[in-house]
Amino acid sequence: MEDCNMMEVDTKGNRFTWMIMREGEGLIRECLDRVVVNAVWKTQFQSGLCCVLQAIGSDHTPLLLDLEPKESVTPKSLGFDERWLMHPKLEEIVKAQWERFMKGVVV
Repeated sequence: MEDCNMMEVDTKGNRFTWMIMREGEGLIRECLDRVVVNAVWKTQFQSGLCCVLQAIGSDHTPLLLDLEPKESVTPKSLGFDERWLMHPKLEEIVKAQWERFMKGVVV
């Protein structure tokens, strides 16, 4: 990374991006996945932030590169509002978003 003048983007969330449960060894967690950029990118997106999301269906956690973070959002601050269930197009919206999300998932 130094030879190429690359730097890691500031990360928010869990510091471990990979985990596995091995018999006899217990839970093993490592930081394997990172977002690296060059100085030009860092100058253009000074507030850029890498958010470590929750792993779903994989031993790697997805990383979200937020170029312009507006406010501090942590999993603890997110909640479920039952009024969402009243939305007339809820099923249609969820189905469309799920299909969009699954297009990028490799199983």
